Amino acid sequence: MKRIAAKRIQRLFRLAETIAHEKLHYANRYVELARKISMKYNVRIPSHLKRCFCKHCYTYLVPGKNCRVRLRSNRFPHVTITCYTCSKIIRYPYNTPRPPKRGGLADQNPRKHVTPTRPSSNTPRRTE
Repeated sequence: MKRIAAKRIQRLFRLAETIAHEKLHYANRYVELARKISMKYNVRIPSHLKRCFCKHCYTYLVPGKNCRVRLRSNRFPHVTITCYTCSKIIRYPYNTPRPPKRGGLADQNPRKHVTPTRPSSNTPRRTE
């Protein structure tokens, strides 16, 4: 049953995406239905779909039409979405690309990690 509910939620968000530019109230209704299904069958809405609607008034967000999207990096880098319906601000953090970490045996100095070995005292020495 949960699998059917998850597929239905995906389908409703696809419908909302296709119709949002023409009839926004239909898209809002599809989001409302998807939320009701997720609550009734205890199915999580995937995070990439949660970012498609406002967390406060549950309207489907169309950038430039009913919301504003900005990239900010004041304290931490994040995307700021301002909903024009309820005037709330939603922030989603994003990670800046970092240079690859240096690691592995090829990048390390081989002498740095090698400990010198001494012959142990209990091994017999060769005498000739």
